[in-house]
Amino acid sequence: MAREVEREICGAMDPLRQSPTGLIACSAYNAAGSEAMKSLLSFGIVLLIVGSSFPSYGGTGPKPTATIGPVDVLSDTMGVDFAPYVQRVLHDVRLNWYNNIPESAKAPIMKKGKLTIQFAILKNGKIARMTSVARSGDFAFDHGAWTGITASNPFLPLPSAFPGEYLELRMTFCYNPD
Repeated sequence: MAREVEREICGAMDPLRQSPTGLIACSAYNAAGSEAMKSLLSFGIVLLIVGSSFPSYGGTGPKPTATIGPVDVLSDTMGVDFAPYVQRVLHDVRLNWYNNIPESAKAPIMKKGKLTIQFAILKNGKIARMTSVARSGDFAFDHGAWTGITASNPFLPLPSAFPGEYLELRMTFCYNPD
């Protein structure tokens, strides 16, 4: 059963065909506790992860059932508190994304970009059905965010109290927002 669901919602994850679209960033509040972020800020990089309060996905796609910090949860959570789980997902993606920030996003260039990626996490923590909702127009930006997510694969398994087969998330990534 789980294998059938994985096959059904995974499809082929072809990052070149589906082209990465995401960038993860964090607010100054989150940066205070992060040595990696302090280092990035010293290069003049300011990053912001936006959630559903910034409809950067152009209002297309499903509306979130919940927003946990800067991440839109698109699945029915079935009464399960996903806040700790999603915070861990966000942490893992941030760490992997920081290793893939393109030079053009750093000082002195400070190029701006914004993109959105939607993906599902299966019960076993594997990533499935990852798609670009909105692209930045810069392959290096898209690739950096895409890699931030795929390098985190697999995540921890979904909470055992969750009876669903997968958790669908949407993340919007901004390089050097205004």
